[in-house]
Amino acid sequence: MFDKKNRPKAFTGTLASGLPYEDFEAAVETPDSVKDNLEKMKPMIKAIREMAATEGWSMYVAPFLEKKRNPTRILEMIEKGEDAKTEAGFVKLATSLLNMVNSILRTGASLDRVLAEKKDED
Repeated sequence: MFDKKNRPKAFTGTLASGLPYEDFEAAVETPDSVKDNLEKMKPMIKAIREMAATEGWSMYVAPFLEKKRNPTRILEMIEKGEDAKTEAGFVKLATSLLNMVNSILRTGASLDRVLAEKKDED
């Protein structure tokens, strides 16, 4: 199914690990384990889509996380000689959370396109 030297990028990492990827559609011929994983993820993808569509997420949570993931505050603290470990944790947490949510939203959009194309073929 896959050439060992040329595997699709979308499945070189773990799905929903928070790492961004762009080529989900490139792996339409997915291995059974990936298909099973996607099937198990459908409820989570739906729930995260609903969460991201809320006013609370778009107006308050996402902007707060965007602001918190800015590392300039860490540099300011280091320049002042302050301990920046807690702030560095916030930056890492905010970045990871936003990456994961955005990655899952992209996965859901890609999954919708693949399912729509499959439905059109049938």
